[in-house]
Amino acid sequence: MASQTDIYNRALSAVGDLRISSPSEPSAQATACNDAWDIVRREMLVEHPWNFAKEYVSRSATTTTPPWRWSYEYILPADCLQVREVKDLDDDGWEVVSERRLYCDDAGPISLTYTKDVTDCGAFPPRFVVAVAMRLAVEIAEQLTQSNTKQEILIAKADRALRRARMADGREGPPLKQRAGRWITARMS
Repeated sequence: MASQTDIYNRALSAVGDLRISSPSEPSAQATACNDAWDIVRREMLVEHPWNFAKEYVSRSATTTTPPWRWSYEYILPADCLQVREVKDLDDDGWEVVSERRLYCDDAGPISLTYTKDVTDCGAFPPRFVVAVAMRLAVEIAEQLTQSNTKQEILIAKADRALRRARMADGREGPPLKQRAGRWITARMS
């Protein structure tokens, strides 16, 4: 299980810089990593429907009347980064707006699957650790090395690490079932 310090050090090693002993230390390396960390972590979590970041929840409608197009409003969980699916609703049967709200015409309660904001690095699978560390390296490279060339090399390595992490994640669990949309079901009937 990797720690935040392990991920920072892997990124710093890829950049060719000194390692840190703690994210809270007062060094240029720790500061660069800390400045980029939350954005990079969240960006990587929504980059792919990672199995380890999948969360299921049921929600009841609020009493607030949504805008003209929709009938019901639902508040999304505070740790929701991206809604993946709303059970029993077509993809065009709902809409996420204004950060934490979902609108639809279903009186609910609704069941949804979403990407959770995973903050515990110990929950990251090994390939994701490598991918997020390489992405962090891309973000901090120019600041620490003043070299665009190094950053370009790291971008290629980060892309490779992301592909490997996606493949490893895809081998976990059963294959995803594709739901037929309204057009397909109308055509088949």
